[in-house]
Amino acid sequence: MSQLRADYKAVWTSLSTTKEAAYMVVSGYTDEEKFHADAEDTLDILRATTGIKPTDVFLEIGCGVGRVGRVLAPLVREWIGCDVSPNMITLAGRRLLGLPNARLQEISGYDLQPIPDASVDVVYTTVVFMHLEEWDRYTYVLEAMRVLIATTRISLRRRVGRCLRRVVKSRRMRGPRIFQNVHRSRRSRRFCGGRVLRRSTSLRGPCGFTAGA
Repeated sequence: MSQLRADYKAVWTSLSTTKEAAYMVVSGYTDEEKFHADAEDTLDILRATTGIKPTDVFLEIGCGVGRVGRVLAPLVREWIGCDVSPNMITLAGRRLLGLPNARLQEISGYDLQPIPDASVDVVYTTVVFMHLEEWDRYTYVLEAMRVLIATTRISLRRRVGRCLRRVVKSRRMRGPRIFQNVHRSRRSRRFCGGRVLRRSTSLRGPCGFTAGA
């Protein structure tokens, strides 16, 4: 990966200077009806993997323009959308108008600061990890473990490469369940093929790790 591409904030800010440009880079289309249907697909995935409870605090890594937040926030206690791009955060804010329990946080591109430790029930991401350096993916999983309340859930969509194999090889401990979703949507062929997994076949049971593991 080039040094330029690894400058996540500069790259994603430059790609989202307009609403249309942001929609295209996030999904490949600008059709609002399709955008909403795609978000509903993500809800189906989360229901089948992590579950969605009205008492939950959800955090999305790489929330983009708030595609998922718009439909998920009404179902939970709080939805937190984190993104590296200030342009994406601005567009998401417009999309989330009228949802007082939706909160947006611009992040550095390398961690989840300033989200407090043990403050979130579910961390999920959709099509973000495919754009990151391997060690940056690993760091985000570590950060997800930091902000999660013990025994809660992480959902990762799309392949995350060798990052998750490190998780499997690491020391097992009581902690969040990690779901690697490989669902093919009924309405969209954008997602990796396969079936919805309540737990990844390679990640059975609670699986935790430390930076030095």
